[in-house]
Amino acid sequence: LAPAPGTTPAMRASSHRARDVRGALENAFDDCNNRWQRHAGSAAGSAASCAVALVLGGALFSAHVGDCRAVLCRGDLSSDPHPGDEDGPLAVTLTVPDHIVDVEAERDRALELGAALSRSGDYVAGAGGIRIRVTRCFGANGVPGVSALPDVSATILRPADTLVVAADQAVWQTFSAQDAVENVLWSIRHEDVGAMVLSEFAQANAAPRDEEGPAAVVLYLSQDGYGLQRPR
Repeated sequence: LAPAPGTTPAMRASSHRARDVRGALENAFDDCNNRWQRHAGSAAGSAASCAVALVLGGALFSAHVGDCRAVLCRGDLSSDPHPGDEDGPLAVTLTVPDHIVDVEAERDRALELGAALSRSGDYVAGAGGIRIRVTRCFGANGVPGVSALPDVSATILRPADTLVVAADQAVWQTFSAQDAVENVLWSIRHEDVGAMVLSEFAQANAAPRDEEGPAAVVLYLSQDGYGLQRPR
């Protein structure tokens, strides 16, 4: 199991449980990929990235494929964050690395699995002129070398861990991880919807070809339970 920021010897001592969780997440991703491919049929190039956050006891497991990311906010929900404040919330990226051709290890991994790169080297090439930037995702029928095997990490939760932001690349092209958590905390102080704030800002800066628009989800962590928030 890949270590993540906050992983402790106590977490490593529970490696058997961690392997069980990793196996369950890998099986779930494989099942989703198979369902996606059956649904897409022969629709070559149909693909999607995915990020998952799973809370079990005092641990937060994260898994992802593609270029979407999940970020943990370590900070006080009652505070009014100010950008650059050293005492403000800390953003901890859970899903690393991005599964894209630009990451050398991912490019090499895809090539070992039989991928072919475009002439520019920026995309994985498939049949019929298909080109995709990610090296792992759901779908991608007709693109050799692309898999749906997730990277899985585990983080021991602390009392100050307050929320998780999961979003697609359109959001992260607009926000840094730190900016994202600060904007969500600001929205809470002003009774707004954090996920909607991220999506609307990202939509305003999205490339014209992005027809579906940015996607963001905020998972709130507390001793009383967990809450899910996403744009309406």
